[in-house]
Amino acid sequence: ALMRKLIELANALIKANRNWVIKEA
Repeated sequence: ALMRKLIELANALIKANRNWVIKEA
């Protein structure tokens, strides 16, 4: 369960980072 939570968190971070990069660029 913990592993799945970490993966979900990582995916959310990547998504947010991608959106931020697009906004900045």
